[in-house]
Amino acid sequence: MREQVPTDFLECENLNINRDMKTNGDFALFVIDSVSAYRDCKAKLKAVRDFVKQGE
Repeated sequence: MREQVPTDFLECENLNINRDMKTNGDFALFVIDSVSAYRDCKAKLKAVRDFVKQGE
């Protein structure tokens, strides 16, 4: 039986790109959320890569 990748690792954190940015603070929050989503995606991709390599 082949192991399945947990579904939690198949989707990255959502990032709302359609924001109404009027201030530098709005932009700063967007950057913080962007970095968080990027890190989430990178960590999940690494976990999937490691999982796949274990099965080889």
